[in-house]
Amino acid sequence: MTPGGCLVGLGCAGLMVLAATLDWLWGDDAWQWAAASWPGGAYAFAVCIGVIGPCLAALSVFSLSHMGWKSWRKHPARTLTHTAVGVASTVALMPLGSLITNAQNSGGWARSRTSSPTWVFSHYPWLWAVGLASTVVSAILLIRVVVAYHRLRRRSPAPGAESGSRQDAVPPESP
Repeated sequence: MTPGGCLVGLGCAGLMVLAATLDWLWGDDAWQWAAASWPGGAYAFAVCIGVIGPCLAALSVFSLSHMGWKSWRKHPARTLTHTAVGVASTVALMPLGSLITNAQNSGGWARSRTSSPTWVFSHYPWLWAVGLASTVVSAILLIRVVVAYHRLRRRSPAPGAESGSRQDAVPPESP
């Protein structure tokens, strides 16, 4: 196994331990807090998570894909900023993933076969559907915005470029 593959394996194992720890430390507590004090209760909190998730994923992909792997010596500040934003948005997805798994845990698959359902699943059994619907809708809207941005960017000429006509053409004189 190469050192890079070993590092990736250790990173994945660390992320799984982090997800389990986050679920254990504050999974049910966060949903109980949201049900009691969030405007709109746990359902509005699930919609918020469903909107934030795709936005964080898109930010992570955008930042990590624009890092400029070969130009880090030419642009160190830009590369470090993209790296920091990409890593921070990826790490911020972990608590969201933990809350999502906690909301779907009916007691049979995430913890053990004999455990009881989580608090959020026993009080809001269809909360996962609300979160999934908001995730799908926000992902579709985000994709539409990105496609519209790329179409607009492709149509508009670059600054300083000619717009298809000669700039040095002399207008005809009037008789």
